[in-house]
Amino acid sequence: MSSTNGSSESGSSAAEILTVHEIAQLLRVPKSTVYKMARMNQIPASKIGKHWRFVRSEVHRWLRAQSGTIPAAVPERRQLFTDGR
Repeated sequence: MSSTNGSSESGSSAAEILTVHEIAQLLRVPKSTVYKMARMNQIPASKIGKHWRFVRSEVHRWLRAQSGTIPAAVPERRQLFTDGR
């Protein structure tokens, strides 16, 4: 019966909601950074009472969008250094 735990709609949606601690672990940053980013709307988050919550799929989408800008800049820098043929 463990298949209903991960494969059911309600089970997967419950696993989709993450805490500040879990986001900090996922992003490998301090919890204080997560709190600051959430307050400044720099990461998709919802405040429920005093607690911040994050939807895993939204955070992954945001992270992919963020990292989409970084790789474009890195090869240009490398190209500048290796372009001296």
